[in-house]
Amino acid sequence: EAMAPKLVQDIYKLFWFRLNVQEPVVQPTLFEKNIKIDPNIMNGNWDDDDGDINQLRVGICYFPLIGRDLASPNRKVFTVAKVFSRVTNESDEEV
Repeated sequence: EAMAPKLVQDIYKLFWFRLNVQEPVVQPTLFEKNIKIDPNIMNGNWDDDDGDINQLRVGICYFPLIGRDLASPNRKVFTVAKVFSRVTNESDEEV
């Protein structure tokens, strides 16, 4: 419990001060639930060699994707998003 205030301060410093003073300005992006997993911009509890990556969806995004120009083809990713994945079937129903 004694570490909680310090942890909150460190997270606040990271997302408020450090990201706002970057040049060029970086964008933090959290992914919504049920978005398809993209291993190029997400990291999680799946095996990259697994052929079933198309059946994985975002369950919880617990750390944002940080980069610049994320909507363009020339995007620059500084930190990939950290997500917990979940398996779905063809009709997007959770298995």
